[in-house]
Amino acid sequence: MPASLRWRLPLSYAAIALLTAAALGLVLLVSLSGFYQQQEVTYLSGNAATIAEEVRSVMGDAERPFLQTQIDGFAFLVQAQIEILDPNKKIIADSGAAGLLNPAIAISPGIEIEEESLFPGLGNIGQEEVVIVVEEEDITVDGVFTSEKTITRTSTIPARDTLYGFSLNGETENIARSDLAVEVPILDDNNQIVGFVRLSQGPAYGRSILRSVTLGWGIAGIVAVLIAAMAGWLSSRHLTKPLLDLTETTTHMAQGDLTVRTDLQREDELGQLGSAFNQMAQRIENTVTTLRHFVADAAHELNTPLTALNTNLELARQHTNDEQQATRLSRAQEQTTRLQTLTNSLLALSKIEASENSNPLSKVNLAQLVQQIGEIYASQAEQNGLTFDITVPEASVFLAANPQQFEQAIGNLLDNALKFSPPDGNILISLITQQDQAIIRVTDTGIGIPEEDMAKLFSRFHRGRNVGNIQGNGLGLAIAKAIVERHGGEITAVSHPGDTQFSIILPFKTA
Repeated sequence: MPASLRWRLPLSYAAIALLTAAALGLVLLVSLSGFYQQQEVTYLSGNAATIAEEVRSVMGDAERPFLQTQIDGFAFLVQAQIEILDPNKKIIADSGAAGLLNPAIAISPGIEIEEESLFPGLGNIGQEEVVIVVEEEDITVDGVFTSEKTITRTSTIPARDTLYGFSLNGETENIARSDLAVEVPILDDNNQIVGFVRLSQGPAYGRSILRSVTLGWGIAGIVAVLIAAMAGWLSSRHLTKPLLDLTETTTHMAQGDLTVRTDLQREDELGQLGSAFNQMAQRIENTVTTLRHFVADAAHELNTPLTALNTNLELARQHTNDEQQATRLSRAQEQTTRLQTLTNSLLALSKIEASENSNPLSKVNLAQLVQQIGEIYASQAEQNGLTFDITVPEASVFLAANPQQFEQAIGNLLDNALKFSPPDGNILISLITQQDQAIIRVTDTGIGIPEEDMAKLFSRFHRGRNVGNIQGNGLGLAIAKAIVERHGGEITAVSHPGDTQFSIILPFKTA
């Protein structure tokens, strides 16, 4: 689950890797974008200046011979749109959109080039081919070399401008075009402006590179996040394993096993935590054990004199002729009996919590046990004018339990049902099985339990505010809860006016 350290740590590692990759990628892309934009400006400006120098002689001629041919050739070479403007910035010549011009270039070293034509081989502009003339040198007789050259063959190959130069295979490549435009003045010999050269739609080579870099950055970022998440997962396992062990130890301790200790043997902070926990657990065990022994010893020591005191009060009451004195002795005897019951309950509770009982868990037929206990209390219910019903399955229900303790737990619930149910009330004890657990329910139609008392219902010495003068010591439910939890079960209560139900839920375990 995301709330667990085992998940939060890998997610944190992944988030850090993602943020780092994003920051580095952003800086890289911004830097590259600025660099290539500057390169595009430099490229266009430099070519524009060169073209302005080349065409300034033509600009002085009103007819401007070969101007369109020149800028078409320049446009093909620089792979950009070239516009020649007059001083009023009206277009004189335009090469058209970049990439649309694909002239045929004739390579013919053996032909003399006329000086008037800057690109003599561009007479076939518009044809998508390159004519390559291959020449060979002849050797005369007697081994004398001559410089005479003859044309032996020609090649006609389609030509296209590409990202990497001119392609001779004729395949078209969509080249990204820049949105930048530069404008350079054309100066005559007197440094007077006779026109302008404007270059635009130049090759945006940086965009293709940026796309490749972005793709690579994305892939590298994903890989980095996955590696970071894996490293975080491994680190979290190394970190959380001792924490989980310590959590398991504390859980056992919270369930009442004060002898459990953690075995963290490390030199780091977790090892110090484990050592401190063991020291704390030892002190808690010593303190609780001392208190339990004190309560058990006190209850045991009080039991003998209380029994003697109760006996003496009974004898005194039987041998007195004073009715008023007999009444006082009877009340004293009742309080002595109550105090004796309290000490016995404290002794039993301390033994249960300390697991100091001489009866280990054994295989018990829970259906038979419930039936026997129910029959004992059925006679008492009949004497109190109550209807008592017992419902158990016909089949045996076996589980590992201490029968004496279970008799006490169920008996405490039935005692309360008898005490707090008015005449003509109903009491039902039932046993059912559901999947892998057995459920014992005790239901009565008594006075009910106020909602504000439900939170402390199973606390020691807690008595409901509506019990009035009904006697009790507030330990019966605490004892029942301790017994049930010792058997790995739980006890719950649901109450409404005139309807209270206690449920003991036990997992199936055999001895």
